[in-house]
Amino acid sequence: MSTTHEPDNLSTPTNLLPYLVPAAAPRQLRWYMGGLLRFLATAPDTGGLFSLFEVEMRQGAAPPRHLHTHEDESFYVLAGELEVCVGDVTHQLRPGDFLFLPRQVPHNFRVLSETARFLNQLAPAGLERLFLELGTPTERAELPPRPTGPPPAEFLARVQALQYQLGIRPA
Repeated sequence: MSTTHEPDNLSTPTNLLPYLVPAAAPRQLRWYMGGLLRFLATAPDTGGLFSLFEVEMRQGAAPPRHLHTHEDESFYVLAGELEVCVGDVTHQLRPGDFLFLPRQVPHNFRVLSETARFLNQLAPAGLERLFLELGTPTERAELPPRPTGPPPAEFLARVQALQYQLGIRPA
């Protein structure tokens, strides 16, 4: 796996302003599919260049295998352990590990530890809309109550429709 890359022809919108989120600042919080998402930067904050959010999930949480058609995705593990399947290769990520996934690469992950916390970056921004729109707003910076069963079919249909609109495809 390469650890360096020389970018070509990168440009930054000229209307961007510096953006700070102090540790004590209130954040947008959402409960989504049994996890907690803390939004640090979204499309309006970064001129659409990227979004960044912290994710906390319980053991066994695992989205289905998928790929992104519009954005690259990165994971930086803060606590716990993740298993990330990228194409035909499986990586075990521990605190301090970073993984970059370019768009169009099939992948999924699973939480191996009791809980895991990681930063998730999407570039360009936009997919965070899925979690902001379909997640449950909360003021409690803690995991939601454990689900008592699968999500309702109508909720899953909304998830699938928005995923498709945002360029997420099963893989």
